[in-house]
Amino acid sequence: MKKLILPIAIALSYSSITSAAGIASSFDIEYVRIDESGKEHVKFKSDLNYEPADCTASNYKDMLAFDTNENGGAAIYSMLLAAQGKKIHAVGTSSCKTYSQIENWSWGYIVN
Repeated sequence: MKKLILPIAIALSYSSITSAAGIASSFDIEYVRIDESGKEHVKFKSDLNYEPADCTASNYKDMLAFDTNENGGAAIYSMLLAAQGKKIHAVGTSSCKTYSQIENWSWGYIVN
């Protein structure tokens, strides 16, 4: 039994370390930026809660990135347009796929 408990404890602690993600909990949006490649990021008026991805640079801890060339990114962009003047709840992916120093957006919704 003891031989089984240690591997499970290690696996659980590893999964909690690797799953750290920044969270925008009922945040106001400062701006949304898009470049000609279709890559975007949203800047919130507050730093992300919890633990942004390790790849996130200190001056980008209030942003999440996404790519409008992907179906999910286009949906995020549409949601942000609909959310003008409203608060957003968004969760990061724990990785910086779109931009090397900004955590990617995993999922989110309009709060009010």
